[in-house]
Amino acid sequence: MSAWSLALIVLNVVIHVIGLGLINESVVRILSGTMERRGFLARFAVVLGVTALLATVLHGIEAAIWATANRDRSLSTASSSKPGSAVKSAPVTSWR
Repeated sequence: MSAWSLALIVLNVVIHVIGLGLINESVVRILSGTMERRGFLARFAVVLGVTALLATVLHGIEAAIWATANRDRSLSTASSSKPGSAVKSAPVTSWR
């Protein structure tokens, strides 16, 4: 594992921790004290759905960071070596 990939892992963990912490604070604020009130189940379902959507957005941000890093890395590799050497195929595995 190279140094840049370790830095990206740390960056993504920090983004996830901050993002999930903000989501947690919002969920607690929205749902606090609503157990006794009418419509708790509907409010809970909406909050849970939004939470899942926001977690998916965090994963999208992570994917974009990795894609950008790998694109930049492959472009720099391609410009400094022979044509076609930056293109690598993934190993083919069989599920049979």
